[in-house]
Amino acid sequence: MYSKVLPAGLAAHYAEARDNPALTALTEQIALVDAKIFELLEQLTRRESPAAWGQVYAVAQAAAQSLVAFHQARRPPLDLTAMTTALTELEGALSRLMDLATHGIEDTRAWALITTQLYLRKKLVDSEVKRQQLSHETMTKDRALGLVAFIAASIMRHVLDPKAKQAIIDDIRPLLTVSSDSEFTP
Repeated sequence: MYSKVLPAGLAAHYAEARDNPALTALTEQIALVDAKIFELLEQLTRRESPAAWGQVYAVAQAAAQSLVAFHQARRPPLDLTAMTTALTELEGALSRLMDLATHGIEDTRAWALITTQLYLRKKLVDSEVKRQQLSHETMTKDRALGLVAFIAASIMRHVLDPKAKQAIIDDIRPLLTVSSDSEFTP
């Protein structure tokens, strides 16, 4: 339906996907989602997030102390060295606070992505489990014909009446003309 209007590169990927016998299997998608979850978790472990709020509090206290020191240095007699030191310390504290806030935002975003990926993984796993259950309930034509052949052979060995044998064969014959692409569901 879409293949006539797809760009060449996309059409090639489309054809490859369409002809893939495992197209309905979701194990590769589950593995891809798992890989993304692991990547996001590794990003979290590279940062100092467990003690982040304690660090924020300590840096905020240092910034407040620097601000107090700056205001004290502004009182007469003016102490320019103390003011410069206090401003430098305040600048460093604000820079550290920005770093901690940035890490906090990145962690929050990472957890939101992890949650989304975990939900996607759950849906994929549920779908894959259902697909596998259905595949176990469906019998291929070859297996169905093998079963019919086994039953027919058993009947031929154990049923002695020729008329009864012929009637059974006549009943089974329509099963043997199932089209080659179909599947038999008991």
